Amino acid sequence: MRRLLPLFALLLSACGGVRPVDIHDPRLPRADRLFLADAEDAVVVARAAVADAEARLAEVQRWRARIADAGSLGAADGALQTMAAARVRLARLELDAAEAHRDLSAARLTRAYARTAMRRDLAVYELEPIDQAAEAATARAAAARDAVDQQRIALQEATTAFWQAFRQLAASGGDTRPLWRE
Repeated sequence: MRRLLPLFALLLSACGGVRPVDIHDPRLPRADRLFLADAEDAVVVARAAVADAEARLAEVQRWRARIADAGSLGAADGALQTMAAARVRLARLELDAAEAHRDLSAARLTRAYARTAMRRDLAVYELEPIDQAAEAATARAAAARDAVDQQRIALQEATTAFWQAFRQLAASGGDTRPLWRE
């Protein structure tokens, strides 16, 4: 909930307090109702994605702790720690991206409410700040997705380096059991 407060504050201040439009309002045509319902659903789905990303981050952090407690892999330890750090960073960036997408969905919903209300003479809003807030949210979501994509590449490189180090450890007769302990 604390993560939602800045979003709501931003939307209310930037958008002048756009009030939700009731999708059951008989003055709305079916197309408007469906459009608003889809926008509302997008926010719900985006919130669920944030919860999933939070769970994934916690899982990756637990995995990293288990790996740290499992024991030494000798020469492969550095590569393992680099890979683990890259996995945690990716999970954090995926959470950031999920939050940015949630904020974008909320901004789009606000814009949908405002435009629908104005089109149907239910309320009057200044659309420019609403559109600007949606555009800013779009830019933040795109930047977050780009950061995730870059980190996925970094994780792939770190994973490749770890398995090469692990293969060398195994080939030289080193103890590989700590990796498989949990």
